[in-house]
Amino acid sequence: MQIKIRNKQYNTGTAKKISEYFYGQYGEEAGYSEILYKKKTQEFFLHCSGGAKSIYPKETIKPLTLQETRQWLQRHNCDIFIVI
Repeated sequence: MQIKIRNKQYNTGTAKKISEYFYGQYGEEAGYSEILYKKKTQEFFLHCSGGAKSIYPKETIKPLTLQETRQWLQRHNCDIFIVI
């Protein structure tokens, strides 16, 4: 997915995948996924998508601050240390 938000480009095809989180089973209406990416510019974003009754009924990109990225990693029990 490629999108421009506030004059910044986000592209899942060129960014590095760092981690991912899945809620529910594939195909469930309430299920969803969040995939954390890191851009070459050291910026982070989530690529989110899900079923019709999920918190992400439409595919979206969510830019994250470094603090939000750390919180997301902690919330999903990821043992990843990110050096910027």
